[in-house]
Amino acid sequence: MNVGRTDTARDFIDARDGVRAMMILLEKGRPGEPVNICTGRSYTIKETIDLLIKISGLDVTVNSDKSLYRATDEPVLIGDTSKLRALGFLPEFNFEQTLEAVYNNWLDRV
Repeated sequence: MNVGRTDTARDFIDARDGVRAMMILLEKGRPGEPVNICTGRSYTIKETIDLLIKISGLDVTVNSDKSLYRATDEPVLIGDTSKLRALGFLPEFNFEQTLEAVYNNWLDRV
């Protein structure tokens, strides 16, 4: 599998948690105040790929292809959870549970 950079890190949130966070913001948030919907934890693309390989049980060779690198890629993006946590939000799903759900959903579709 050819991929771009694998050392970039992103703050992924499970869609189910994201919807729950939006509901909390609708009930308790202040109109017009920006709030990050995030986990406050980042995972590198390499960690993400490695977890998906583990979940799938497949034998995959991963090659980093520099032609797929983006010139303006931010190395690390992590959201600040302080405002969301102050409203009582905590994620229910960890990253591996999220990837398992995504993988199983994909299997159900093919």
